[in-house]
Amino acid sequence: MGDFSGRAVLQWETLSLRISPVTAADSGVYEADFEDPSGHVTSMCFRVSVWEPVRPPRLEARVLHRERGWCNLSLVCTVPGAGDVSYSWSCTGDPLGALEHRPRLHLQVRGDADPAVCRCNASNPVSGSTASTDIAAACRAVASGLWDKCFRGGVSAPPAPK
Repeated sequence: MGDFSGRAVLQWETLSLRISPVTAADSGVYEADFEDPSGHVTSMCFRVSVWEPVRPPRLEARVLHRERGWCNLSLVCTVPGAGDVSYSWSCTGDPLGALEHRPRLHLQVRGDADPAVCRCNASNPVSGSTASTDIAAACRAVASGLWDKCFRGGVSAPPAPK
């Protein structure tokens, strides 16, 4: 745990302690002693956690296969260099699949579906960031002969030149 010399300010009006700047090394359990006007001291322990803001996630759409007018695909949402991140999903349209709280999502969408946008939300206790992609467009791209496209924040990247 860090040395707070020159970084800590007690705000008497709100009885709050401000530490700035903080680093992950400042996380830990701290004990504070409070003295009332009669001289009685009460000790309390506090757990402090320092979190980095979540960077924008990378969202990759991979078509697994097409069959009988349906497109089966996998979406993978990752946050480079992130520690403890929670994931959630939301999709417009009617894709089939459970919107679980995991970085990977498996869906089925009709090959002739209207635009269906899936959004990945990556979050931690202090911030969140999202990325989205049109899964129907990914399926149409495969149908037109373009395989495995990578989607970043909803913008498709063309395949690497050969």
